[in-house]
Amino acid sequence: MKQITLEDIARACGVSKAAVSYVLNGRSGAFSVSEATTRLILSECERVGYRPDAAAQALARLKNAPLDLLFLSPWLYSQMSDFSTRVHAELQKAENVHVTFVPYERGSLKLTASQLKRCDAVIIAGTAPEDDRYLSRHRETFSKVVLLNRKIEGFPCAYGDDEAAAGRLGAMLRGKYGRFAAIQGKAPVSELKAARLRGFCAATGAQLMEEPDEVSGTCYFFTQYYDAALFMRGKTGIPGRIGVAAYDQHSTLCHFVSPSLTTIDPGLEEMTRNAVEAAKIIKNGGVPESKMTEGVIIPGESTLP
Repeated sequence: MKQITLEDIARACGVSKAAVSYVLNGRSGAFSVSEATTRLILSECERVGYRPDAAAQALARLKNAPLDLLFLSPWLYSQMSDFSTRVHAELQKAENVHVTFVPYERGSLKLTASQLKRCDAVIIAGTAPEDDRYLSRHRETFSKVVLLNRKIEGFPCAYGDDEAAAGRLGAMLRGKYGRFAAIQGKAPVSELKAARLRGFCAATGAQLMEEPDEVSGTCYFFTQYYDAALFMRGKTGIPGRIGVAAYDQHSTLCHFVSPSLTTIDPGLEEMTRNAVEAAKIIKNGGVPESKMTEGVIIPGESTLP
């Protein structure tokens, strides 16, 4: 039986002998051998039994190395949302994880090959429909991507039960007002926002509106906390004359809005933990599954008890 050589491994993997040597000696990072190539070399070494001790040690080093995450979000510089603050705080609790935060303009998401090459996995947050379409077009090449607080088929997603949670909120409010309206705004809505509207409308029979008409006896539902808070500013007769409820309790305004807003906490901390676990599975060569987090209704003073 022919003895396997370094050259055989290199030929089978389509790399140089030097690259194989770097990997087996734990120097792949210093010489810019990508993680994908490193795994390919180690897999081939394991398959043919070449230097099993060195291959096992290199594989252990790869598995024990810090998870190198790239986090992309349009909300990193938002002054009115504490989304990034809450996610950042949860990421800081994760062990053996290094995170690089990169902002992008809503609706202008771009992920380059060099960005993908330099990290173990990418977590992307955001809800713009344009960005959803961009991700859908590239789902085949974005195998390292995990989606946070959004759901697109073909990606591992850490997302909330937006439609069901909005339905539970609507069911809680049903019977307290004679009329319900769900505010969708004038701009196209993301799939998650559309799910929130569907859930609330199904539970209450709410009419879809671009903006509130301020009719007495109506409870208005907003898909975001910020929009509801702006609507409430300077209004009187809440919750008696009109009621106000919203999704997404991740706004700095929640500490100051009066009366306090009835809303839903989507569970960002749990979502973030699920996203990190998915990223770790990707790093180790696996295919993670999507995980849903159940939103929690936070009763406030903006709706009748």
